[in-house]
Amino acid sequence: MRIFILALAICVAVPAICAAAEPPALAITIDQQKVEARNLLSQGKFQEAYDLYIRLMWERPDDDEINFGLARSAINIKKYYQAIVALEKLVDKYPADLNLRTELARVYVIVGDTASAKREFDYLKRHNVTLTDEDAEAAYEALLKQQSPFRYRGRVAAGILYDSNANLGPVSEIIHQYFRVPGVKHEPSFGATANITADGSYDIGDSAGWLLAGDVGLYDRYNFNSDLPSNNNVLWMRAAFGGRYIASRYLIDFKAKDELVLQRNDNSSDQTINSAGPEVLFSYMLVPQVSLITRGVAEYRSYNIAMERNGWFWSLGESVRYFFLGSGHEITAGGRISGMETENDKRANYFSWELNLRGGIRLGNFRIDPYGAYKEDSYREPANVLDTEDREDKQWKAGLAVVWDFAERWAADASYQYTNNDSSSELYVYEQHLVNMGIAWKF
Repeated sequence: MRIFILALAICVAVPAICAAAEPPALAITIDQQKVEARNLLSQGKFQEAYDLYIRLMWERPDDDEINFGLARSAINIKKYYQAIVALEKLVDKYPADLNLRTELARVYVIVGDTASAKREFDYLKRHNVTLTDEDAEAAYEALLKQQSPFRYRGRVAAGILYDSNANLGPVSEIIHQYFRVPGVKHEPSFGATANITADGSYDIGDSAGWLLAGDVGLYDRYNFNSDLPSNNNVLWMRAAFGGRYIASRYLIDFKAKDELVLQRNDNSSDQTINSAGPEVLFSYMLVPQVSLITRGVAEYRSYNIAMERNGWFWSLGESVRYFFLGSGHEITAGGRISGMETENDKRANYFSWELNLRGGIRLGNFRIDPYGAYKEDSYREPANVLDTEDREDKQWKAGLAVVWDFAERWAADASYQYTNNDSSSELYVYEQHLVNMGIAWKF
């Protein structure tokens, strides 16, 4: 009894001695629970993770991992004030940490305390030497925009180009040694482009993870060569609307879309092609560095002139995307199958398969994107009466794009693409060199 009273007296007089004497068995149990909580968080089981982190807080209130895990799980189940308490404890220990203060500011914005959010960025401007005043203000404005139920982004671009084969024609008008087909020979052209794209989403609010989503786009290309027999000007427009579901490890995006292509021709009537139908995208994160991306589309295409080509087009693709964490680099490898079933023109019916590879290299404000692709198209009939076998095309593509983010919202880009199309029909054997340069404003 005297030993117990003496021990109690020591603990009351010098609490640090007793606090430091954590039994080894308890330490092991806590470490195991931390691993379990971490796994629950990575699996998207936020309520279970939150409950476990709350229990762990009683044992180790100053543990960095526990506080951060508690904040992250609390945010996902909308217990924002508990998240603020945990993040403030971490910010007190690491006052100049950009990520922690940004996360804390984000939660302040969610609860409507924009003054406190602004205070966090003001602190960073004074004490974080790597962050300029402009960067801090931009981050704050982006944070306010991000927390709005309506989110959007877009791009407005213009540029110039040189296309060595603007009409995708063969090297000669003479095919099968002696037949002449006027107007098919390849024509080079300089040109100008304009492009506008925007997409947005609206958080429904009542159901976590569900959003309304949509996008619009416009691309206009004008070729300067007046000798082009067709495609003097090409205008593409798109509008799509649907839904999106976002979870911790996957995203589903499904939309109904309508696209219109207008081909203006100097020597013939203008052609319009309308494509409408559903499209789906599914992305699943295997681990933080690796994601699987599935894309599918089914659309009905209708022509105003070549109406015999009206019919269904479909496409299904799968790719693997790998991020080199901490460097900004990435690589994507994938494949795709597609096909076309027309109503009255069997020459246009085909099945196609494709393999592609794309890289992304980040060097400061520059991004370098090399890419390559190979595909084969198998048609159901010969391309014309002069051919004796069903049309088969084999196509190689390779290119390189460079983007320079020279200001917060401005970027300049340049790209080169080479295409080699080999075909069983001489009309469709061609090469193309395409060079683009432009400037873009992002919003």
